[in-house]
Amino acid sequence: MLPVVEVELFHCLGQGVENAAISAHTLPFGTYMDGLLGMDFLSEFLFDIRPSANEIIRYYS
Repeated sequence: MLPVVEVELFHCLGQGVENAAISAHTLPFGTYMDGLLGMDFLSEFLFDIRPSANEIIRYYS
């Protein structure tokens, strides 16, 4: 089971989420990763993920 850390503010994709529970995970040495967002966060927004362009495009209504 991964450790869970409570943070006062998590800011990503131009949005701030207050009192967020974030799972922490240790990656092997030399692993490159900008970050990993879960569907519990992403499902709050309308967006496209474009892996070939390394982009997440968020749409505003």
